[in-house]
Amino acid sequence: MDNYGSILDVRKDWIPFITNGTIHRYKSQLFENVDMILVDTAENETIGKAVEVNGINNKYIVAGLYTIVARPIKKKVKYFMGNHINSHIYHKQLLHLMYGTKVSSISKSNFQRTIVSYPKNFNEQRKIGLFFKQIDNAITLHQHRFLIKIKKR
Repeated sequence: MDNYGSILDVRKDWIPFITNGTIHRYKSQLFENVDMILVDTAENETIGKAVEVNGINNKYIVAGLYTIVARPIKKKVKYFMGNHINSHIYHKQLLHLMYGTKVSSISKSNFQRTIVSYPKNFNEQRKIGLFFKQIDNAITLHQHRFLIKIKKR
């Protein structure tokens, strides 16, 4: 999940895939737009990292190992939850819920004990989500330009 930002757009981003799988085997695990993938086990600070899944149009997406899938009880607009769950304020809640020494983990029940604050107004969620998406896009653009300069040297 280190390869992804806060938002995973299935139409644009490369994701690993299963071959020779049958859809009925994974039917109960299929993602919907705005579902979240949360890292539950890692050797570094990525515990609790979230990726919001978007762009699912007639595609079948399931989560991989060492992740927990979360679906908001109340619908949220796209781009909001992925950025919010990755905020420093939210991650402070996770610190005392993690366990392990070399490899840290957090359980699904501990994730469920956290508090997610959000504006109920969809327009406000949309503005916040788009603001952070624009920042992510600008960072990606600058990183890409930096890598091109390094490769030219």
